[in-house]
Amino acid sequence: MKLHLAHRGLFAVLSLLACSTAAPGASPGTGGSAASGGALTTGGATATGGGTTTTGGSSGAGGQSGGASATRSGGSPGTGGGSSRATGGRNGTGGRSGTGGITGTGGRGATGGATAAGGTAGLGGGAGSGGPTATGGVPGAGGRTHSGGATGAGGAPHAATWRIMPLGDSITVTTCYPQFLSKQLTDNGHKNFTFVGGNVCNQICGSDVPNTVCEGQGGMWATHLTSGGASASLLPQWCNAGRADVALVHFGTNDIWGTQPTQKILDAFSQIVDALRAAVPNVIVFAAQIIPMAPDNCSTCEARLEELNAAIPSWASGKSTAASPVYPVDLWSALPKATYTAGSSYTKDGVHPEPAAARIMADTWYQALVAKGIP
Repeated sequence: MKLHLAHRGLFAVLSLLACSTAAPGASPGTGGSAASGGALTTGGATATGGGTTTTGGSSGAGGQSGGASATRSGGSPGTGGGSSRATGGRNGTGGRSGTGGITGTGGRGATGGATAAGGTAGLGGGAGSGGPTATGGVPGAGGRTHSGGATGAGGAPHAATWRIMPLGDSITVTTCYPQFLSKQLTDNGHKNFTFVGGNVCNQICGSDVPNTVCEGQGGMWATHLTSGGASASLLPQWCNAGRADVALVHFGTNDIWGTQPTQKILDAFSQIVDALRAAVPNVIVFAAQIIPMAPDNCSTCEARLEELNAAIPSWASGKSTAASPVYPVDLWSALPKATYTAGSSYTKDGVHPEPAAARIMADTWYQALVAKGIP
């Protein structure tokens, strides 16, 4: 009987222990209020079997912040702990700074969170490939200094005011073409230029045609300007003083009149280009196929002039460089040879152009310039 009562007493103690407040699933025990699957973890606000929410509760897997949300498996405190920082706690694996965080690949939250791939600082973000300064951006290829544009085709990039030098003999310095050309450029909106030279071009070309400047000398031969020539010292003076970005060269009339051979005139042209380049290495040269000539005292001049003009394109091509191109400009074809005779409206002496012819010259120069993006 005493043994039986003892057994019953032991059984009662064991039963009380089994029903104590630390039973599995109770508040502080394993899986309590902050156990596995805490506030934002799989399984809802409290652990499996907790007092408030069962599996699949308010913030289960894929909830508001998805995987890698503010807290991870194991709730705010560690597994079963009341306030410890056990595995999976607030700063545990996958916490706020975990993969996919604010600056992580793919945006503000975790994969699938508030910001998808390409988020605030993710791939493709504000400064990523293709951003504001990517290839093709504002200063990309094709900007304002591209070949053929404001730089002039084949010339070096040019941002400053174009310095244009009409260079030649009396057909340049004592006729209206430089004045007409300057006005035509300005009237058509080309403001970024200035003519340079030591001569004032002040012919009577019309009340609305202002004076300008040019370079050269009446009666000048191209062959006199070269090494050993009677005026060889003048050429470097003109080039260094004017420092032309663009030269409009019309020489050869006096050389033809003086029976100089074509090749000697072409050699002189080459030395003129060399002197211009010595002053400005990337000068752009427009070389005239010169206007007709029919003076009363030279019956062979026109034929020899046409021979020279025919040779100029090939000479210009051979003299041209990428940095300093030489372009032939056909002024001869622009004027009507048949009526460019002494006493006509185009010329009084068969050589020097009257305003009607000078206007045609100016227009031909103008077309050549703007075709190359100048000025």
